[in-house]
Amino acid sequence: MFWRKALIYKETVIIGLLIAYLSLVKEPVLRLPEDVAFADKWGHMLAYLLLGAMLAMNLLRDDKKIKTLWLVGLIVPVLYGGLLELLQGAFCYPRTASWFDWLADIFGTIIGVSVIAGIWSWRRSNM
Repeated sequence: MFWRKALIYKETVIIGLLIAYLSLVKEPVLRLPEDVAFADKWGHMLAYLLLGAMLAMNLLRDDKKIKTLWLVGLIVPVLYGGLLELLQGAFCYPRTASWFDWLADIFGTIIGVSVIAGIWSWRRSNM
């Protein structure tokens, strides 16, 4: 049973591990253009949009209900983003934890889960 679940959520785990790596390295691997306003926040939003969307798709593939999709799909990435921000602030000098980064994580998660939930609801109503 564990391996079945691991196979269902493998994409989410891979994205989560990639986000952790990019968040916790001492020197950022990806440098976004400096002339783009709030480039770092856009990066956070995109990363968590992908994480939230993939988790939502994996939850639906695992036959979870829409209430579970909203509850788990939102809470897990938001807590994960907060934890990574705390770890980044505590162990990754000169990088710091940022409330605004975490807010970008939250907005990205909400958008990702909302898009997948909307598509899922639309497809169910048209079948």
